[in-house]
Amino acid sequence: MILIPHIRHLEKARKFPNGTVLFPAGKNDGMIILLRGKAIVQSADAWGNFTESGRKNEGEYFGEYSLLLGEPSPAQLVSDGEVIVLPVERGKLSDFIQKEYQVALQFLEEMARRAFDSASQVLTSTPGGSAEPAKLAPPVNKAEKAAKPEAAKAEAPVKHSAAPVPAGGAVGFSFPLTESRPDLFPPGHAFDDFPLDHDNPSMLMDKGYTCPLCNHAFRTLRVKKSKLAVEREDPDMRVHYKNIEPMHYDVVTCPSCLYSASEDMYNDAVKSNKTTLMPILETFHKDTAIALGTARDAYTIFAGFYLAVICAPKCFPRPQLVVAKLLVQLSRLYADSGDPAMERYIQEQALEAYLDAFQKYDVDKSQSQQISIMIAELYLKLGNTAEARKFLFRAKTDFNFRADMTAHADRRIDDIREAAEKQKVEN
Repeated sequence: MILIPHIRHLEKARKFPNGTVLFPAGKNDGMIILLRGKAIVQSADAWGNFTESGRKNEGEYFGEYSLLLGEPSPAQLVSDGEVIVLPVERGKLSDFIQKEYQVALQFLEEMARRAFDSASQVLTSTPGGSAEPAKLAPPVNKAEKAAKPEAAKAEAPVKHSAAPVPAGGAVGFSFPLTESRPDLFPPGHAFDDFPLDHDNPSMLMDKGYTCPLCNHAFRTLRVKKSKLAVEREDPDMRVHYKNIEPMHYDVVTCPSCLYSASEDMYNDAVKSNKTTLMPILETFHKDTAIALGTARDAYTIFAGFYLAVICAPKCFPRPQLVVAKLLVQLSRLYADSGDPAMERYIQEQALEAYLDAFQKYDVDKSQSQQISIMIAELYLKLGNTAEARKFLFRAKTDFNFRADMTAHADRRIDDIREAAEKQKVEN
């Protein structure tokens, strides 16, 4: 298997629709690497009819003997859904090796491994009497094998068994921070002093709202977006603004029923689950003092976000992405308050919510690239560079790409590669 993030030059990569013959039988002058999607290996019988004889997934290749030996391929490869492939021409193999030396080394090592250990070579017979070596796993270092269970346990996000979410409301999505509980704040949360001094009052305005659940009319502080000026952007795409932190004012909370949500979707709540949500919010009502006037304190900011996380599964269809975005913001608030333990815990929860969305739904195409990057950034913060590379490559090869997102994915892949090379030198 080829480690796709190691591929540096993708200008010759090509996209094909479902059912395309990617590599025809009889071709003898190249190979293709499957960068994205899946493909079907089809072999011909004595009458020339092609039937499925194998499968290829992302990172696998087809036509290696045609590339190295010039032998015609006895089988063909057909796309199973939309795919992206990278062709490697026999006549330009030396150029490929020069440009993609890491990838070429992986490929040659695997081919050499097959030839060296012929006793362990596994052959997959095809109806036409030909056979191709099946891909063998690389040798496992005993020390690495002994350490692997604990490492995997540390890196893997905790899974949860949430039921499918009905279209009319997200009752089925549940994990610790969205469930009913006696305390609004999770264990470990502390009310550290929060840096609010730089929030310039001239950049705020008083805005009126009507709660979509209880119809209570109220007013609260909002940021004047027209006055926002970018100060800098972090590697994880967090934007810092001059004289204000908009996150402090992003969540709107009804002072009557405590329904809370981000300002951009506050009025979109599904009312059908009101009877389920209200008793949950009522448990927090007597102990929650939200500051809605000119003052804004750490308690109000954190309480608003946690209330919004609790409300989301009851108020919005497919709430994982809503919850994940809120939790990413919460993790940044903990970073600002100097609480690394809570920052990491909330990052783990945000990652779980994003992955749950990826597993259960076809994510909206306009969002898929940015979500892949957010997942990658969370994996990076949690120390799992292998998974981060996978999602950065997914973002880099997204069919519905945005140029700025693709450039960001490229930069982060380079960052990972440079960090790995630096660590190798230091060791």
